[in-house]
Amino acid sequence: MTRSPEQKTYEDLAFRFFVTTLCCNGCRVPSNIPDGLENLTEEELTVLAYLQQVSQERSIIADPEPEDDDPALAGSSFGEMEQEEPDEQHEQEEQDETVSVPVTPEPEIIDQASTRVEENMAIEGNDALDGEGTPSVVSEDETDASIPLNPLAADNAAPPVDETNGDAAHHQMSDNALPTEDNTVIKGPGGIVKTGFEASYSEPERINLKNGRSRQPYETTIQGYSGIEITDDGGTGLSISSDGDVSGHDIQAGEYTLFLKAVKQGEPVVIRARLSIIPDPRDLWKTIPSDQDAPMAKPDQSFDCQTGEGLVVAASKRGRSHAQEGKYRDDDFRIRADTDTGWHILIVADGAGSADLSREGSRIACETVMEALPALLAEKVDPWLEETLARYAADPDAWATEVRCDLLYPVLPEAALRAARAIEDKAAEIKQDPSAFSTTIVIAICRKVADRWFSASFTVGDGGVAIFDAKAETVTVMCRPDSGEFAGQTRFLASTEFRDPHAVMGRVFVDLCDSFTVLAAMTDGITDPKFPTDSAFANAEIWADFWTNDLCAQVDLHQDNDGLKDQMMAWLDFWSRGNHDDRTIALMMPNQNEQTLETKKAVAKPQEGQSRNSAAQDGTDGDQADVQ
Repeated sequence: MTRSPEQKTYEDLAFRFFVTTLCCNGCRVPSNIPDGLENLTEEELTVLAYLQQVSQERSIIADPEPEDDDPALAGSSFGEMEQEEPDEQHEQEEQDETVSVPVTPEPEIIDQASTRVEENMAIEGNDALDGEGTPSVVSEDETDASIPLNPLAADNAAPPVDETNGDAAHHQMSDNALPTEDNTVIKGPGGIVKTGFEASYSEPERINLKNGRSRQPYETTIQGYSGIEITDDGGTGLSISSDGDVSGHDIQAGEYTLFLKAVKQGEPVVIRARLSIIPDPRDLWKTIPSDQDAPMAKPDQSFDCQTGEGLVVAASKRGRSHAQEGKYRDDDFRIRADTDTGWHILIVADGAGSADLSREGSRIACETVMEALPALLAEKVDPWLEETLARYAADPDAWATEVRCDLLYPVLPEAALRAARAIEDKAAEIKQDPSAFSTTIVIAICRKVADRWFSASFTVGDGGVAIFDAKAETVTVMCRPDSGEFAGQTRFLASTEFRDPHAVMGRVFVDLCDSFTVLAAMTDGITDPKFPTDSAFANAEIWADFWTNDLCAQVDLHQDNDGLKDQMMAWLDFWSRGNHDDRTIALMMPNQNEQTLETKKAVAKPQEGQSRNSAAQDGTDGDQADVQ
């Protein structure tokens, strides 16, 4: 197939650049043939020989069927096309050329090439680079096979004409040559022809849609266009009316490009719309499993459910801040519904995030307290509990002091002290400082005595215990704020916390009531986002909203619920900006008057929250002021 001289290839571009570089950027052009030959380097002569060969090959491409006696080739400034010589002669000529070129070049080639370089540089000067200078001066017998030193001027040169036989048609485009470019064809970047719907329109009009957020409904309006139709929604699933109302939902975070057809001022147009969906912050968190093969490994979540005279449920889940880095869950818990003794025991612990082995500290604390409590309760509380409760009506304040000092002080603080010493023993065993096992402890116990519910608690550190009555709309706080030396800190379980008996007594709380909805113990992973302040934790209205519209709205707290574990774990994954600690909660719900079911339908009244006036709340002495 004959190639049109106007067609350009990458080889042509490379050839033009090579010649420009050779002639205008560093090569020394001789003033006359003899002196010039002496000044040219071997590399420059090699380049000239290469250019001669390329020029001859291009001449053949432009005229694919030359005659053997074509005078155009015979009259070329680079001489005739040499016939193929035998291999030995050809190799000998290449060796001779390599050795003799610097000394005895072929006069005919050197004369015309060097003269052309000299004349072209003399006439054009810097215009050779611009393509706007005077056309090159050539000798009479120079044809299209010569090397133009101005590559830009070569682009505008007319096709070669065979002057010998006068057959101009011989050098015109053949029937198979590429046709002239159709300017009506729309091309995109890089000259790629546009197809499909875009080929019927001009360049698309670009607009930016309002940013959206993942996990949230999306709505906006496109103004200034009518008759809008979606050609490509870019994977967004958006719906767009002809008037430009845009709506969608559940769009994943990312950058999207949509193509639309519309009418603007009576003319059809194509719209290229960009949409940015900002990721929901919760989607940016990673969940990296912790190493379960490492020493003292702990599961990333835990669940337990037991039944006695009430339903006892507990769940614990690793927080996002730990899951992001593949760290362990530092929280722990233990629960028991003892059908023989009637005691319901809730224990939760929160290991300090800054302590390397706090996950083990919380485990040891919960395990030790659970091992110690049943025996301590059976020995020191059960024999005198009913007799002591009988004196409640006569003097509630005196009763509270008696119960705290005589019955509970040797039990709840004693169990916590044993846990602190167990942690210290473990630290000594592996030669670690006890602070590496730092943890809080929250203990709550509950038992039904003579148709009334007796509850008590003991805490060290943050977290919380409370008794909520949805029917009476009251809440009784069973713990005290326990901050550390500085703001934002807390105290941790250690044997030194038990040196002051008065301070220890201030951590013991008791309550006696006819009924309640739930006894709840939780770590600060729950209290911080749900009850941000101490006053909020004591607010009955906030508790009613938490219980009715939050927890019970998502979890069916019933012993026959087969999906209770999954529901609890899903609820623990609630989103709260800035609160990503481990979360642990333990609940005890009595089987009476179906209060648990009724609270799902209850609506909290818009009144100021209040605490129930328990027996120990109205006291005036120092110890009673610490008991609620």
